[in-house]
Amino acid sequence: MISTRCIACKNYFGDLSCQAFEQIPEEILTDKNDHSEPLADQDNDIVFELLDAHD
Repeated sequence: MISTRCIACKNYFGDLSCQAFEQIPEEILTDKNDHSEPLADQDNDIVFELLDAHD
């Protein structure tokens, strides 16, 4: 199951991956973390950004 938040993020590629993660962590996929801040072990500083209707 994918978080509707991930689908609404401009960094989401589909197939459970995004610009921030090769494989999105379960805590984000299950909405236990809104990914408004980078995770402690994340290799970059990319966080949730709302998909613009014009993107």
